[in-house]
Amino acid sequence: MKAKIKKVLIFCIVGAFVLSGCCVSAISSKTTEIERTYKPMHHGTAGFCILSIETKNAEGLPSDELYMGILTDINVTLQGPNLFMLTPIPWFFLSTMFETDETIYFEADFFWGSVDQTYDPPVIMGFAKNVKWEW
Repeated sequence: MKAKIKKVLIFCIVGAFVLSGCCVSAISSKTTEIERTYKPMHHGTAGFCILSIETKNAEGLPSDELYMGILTDINVTLQGPNLFMLTPIPWFFLSTMFETDETIYFEADFFWGSVDQTYDPPVIMGFAKNVKWEW
């Protein structure tokens, strides 16, 4: 009788460990799935465009100076009050303009223009290719 009780107890304990392990792995895989499927509330893309951005803080660009020229593979975080204006070429009537206090994540393959971090607020103006933004 005692051997049967021991077997049942061991079976219950092992079963509880297996069940808790399955629950933990299921919860962690569900969390990972949620992180992978996150999509920003607002986003957009443009091929070749004219770009003008006024921002409080631009991380990922030449800072504390006036820069004029070409930048490639830029990945910029725009923080603070932002004024974002984009005009796709040749579709001028599809222009985009928005003003937000949220953080904007901005990417471009190619940028030719000026970045003036000395001006208040800092200004980014020029031509860009393969632009993506989200906030």
